[in-house]
Amino acid sequence: MMEAELKETPFDNKKALILKGHPHEDEVAICKGAQYAELLGKWGLIFESKETGESFFVFDKKELKWI
Repeated sequence: MMEAELKETPFDNKKALILKGHPHEDEVAICKGAQYAELLGKWGLIFESKETGESFFVFDKKELKWI
Protein backbone atom coordinates (compact mmCIF):
# COMPACT_ATOMS: atom_id res chain seq x y z
CA MET A 1 0.00 0.00 0.00
CA MET A 2 1.36 3.42 -0.98
CA GLU A 3 1.60 6.03 1.76
CA ALA A 4 -0.63 9.07 1.18
CA GLU A 5 1.10 12.22 0.02
CA LEU A 6 0.97 15.37 2.15
CA LYS A 7 -0.13 18.43 0.12
CA GLU A 8 0.85 22.01 0.87
CA THR A 9 -1.89 24.39 2.05
CA PRO A 10 -2.10 28.09 2.97
CA PHE A 11 -2.40 26.92 6.61
CA ASP A 12 0.94 25.08 6.80
CA ASN A 13 2.96 25.93 9.94
CA LYS A 14 0.06 27.89 11.48
CA LYS A 15 -1.07 27.20 15.05
CA ALA A 16 -4.59 26.25 16.01
CA LEU A 17 -6.41 25.39 19.21
CA ILE A 18 -8.35 22.16 18.76
CA LEU A 19 -11.90 22.72 20.03
CA LYS A 20 -14.54 20.64 21.78
CA GLY A 21 -15.80 17.67 19.84
CA HIS A 22 -12.41 16.52 18.55
CA PRO A 23 -10.45 13.77 20.37
CA HIS A 24 -7.51 16.22 20.75
CA GLU A 25 -9.62 19.05 22.18
CA ASP A 26 -7.80 21.78 24.13
CA GLU A 27 -4.46 20.96 22.45
CA VAL A 28 -2.44 23.49 20.49
CA ALA A 29 -1.25 22.02 17.21
CA ILE A 30 0.62 23.04 14.05
CA CYS A 31 -0.86 22.42 10.61
CA LYS A 32 1.44 20.25 8.48
CA GLY A 33 -0.63 20.13 5.27
CA ALA A 34 -3.57 18.25 3.79
CA GLN A 35 -3.93 14.56 3.13
CA TYR A 36 -6.58 12.37 1.52
CA ALA A 37 -8.03 9.80 3.94
CA GLU A 38 -8.88 6.87 1.68
CA LEU A 39 -10.95 5.02 4.28
CA LEU A 40 -13.22 8.05 4.70
CA GLY A 41 -13.03 9.22 1.10
CA LYS A 42 -12.25 12.84 1.93
CA TRP A 43 -9.49 15.37 2.48
CA GLY A 44 -8.44 16.60 5.92
CA LEU A 45 -5.81 18.82 7.46
CA ILE A 46 -2.95 17.08 9.27
CA PHE A 47 -1.90 18.62 12.58
CA GLU A 48 0.96 17.87 14.95
CA SER A 49 0.30 18.38 18.66
CA LYS A 50 2.71 20.80 20.36
CA GLU A 51 2.25 18.85 23.63
CA THR A 52 2.73 15.26 22.45
CA GLY A 53 4.14 15.45 18.92
CA GLU A 54 1.33 13.15 17.75
CA SER A 55 -0.06 13.74 14.24
CA PHE A 56 -3.80 13.65 13.57
CA PHE A 57 -6.50 14.63 11.09
CA VAL A 58 -9.03 17.44 11.42
CA PHE A 59 -11.90 17.21 8.94
CA ASP A 60 -14.30 19.85 10.32
CA LYS A 61 -13.15 23.50 10.40
CA LYS A 62 -15.56 24.07 13.31
CA GLU A 63 -13.14 22.04 15.47
CA LEU A 64 -10.38 24.65 15.00
CA LYS A 65 -9.57 28.12 16.24
CA TRP A 66 -6.52 29.60 14.50
CA ILE A 67 -4.19 31.37 16.94
